[in-house]
Amino acid sequence: MATPPDFVAGAVLTAAQMNRIGMWTMVPTSVSGSGSSITEVGQITLSACAAVTINGVFTADFENYLLVARLSFTGGDTTLQFTTGGTAAATNYNYSMMQAYAGAGVTTTRTSSATSFVMMSNQNGVYGSATADFMAPYLAAETMIQVQNSRNDGAYTTPSNYLWYGNHSTATSYDGIKITGGGNMTGTISIYGRNM
Repeated sequence: MATPPDFVAGAVLTAAQMNRIGMWTMVPTSVSGSGSSITEVGQITLSACAAVTINGVFTADFENYLLVARLSFTGGDTTLQFTTGGTAAATNYNYSMMQAYAGAGVTTTRTSSATSFVMMSNQNGVYGSATADFMAPYLAAETMIQVQNSRNDGAYTTPSNYLWYGNHSTATSYDGIKITGGGNMTGTISIYGRNM
């Protein structure tokens, strides 16, 4: 059961109380990865981190989750995988992608049976943002995924956008997520449980 903020320290919310909450900050039970840590309010901070595993953020308290990231990195895309007890699932990620930016127009691709799900395109050393919606990762069911990424491509004057929509088609319950950077990641990640 999730615990409420410090202003009601020691109290535990009932299921009925949690059902009235729109979004709830999930505090990971742990993170692993050199250069990663958890703040007292549950935010994950990264400093030159090649990969981070965020444990204990998907629970029976919520069916759906929102991830918010502000990251800088170089050297390729940042990807995600669902985890159970820190072990990543490395099969059955399926998605379609649409990208749009000046000089290239709009392009689309579809990928099936991949080893991971793309979360952010290469930022080329500046900060970019991403939000990811996960539907039912803790349930023993297929997990739906939607990711929106604002890429700055090495300069804030050259933004582009990327959208990934798809699923992880293995019907397994997951309690965490592993994020791997194309290069060392610096920035912050927060995960929220939410009711729809």
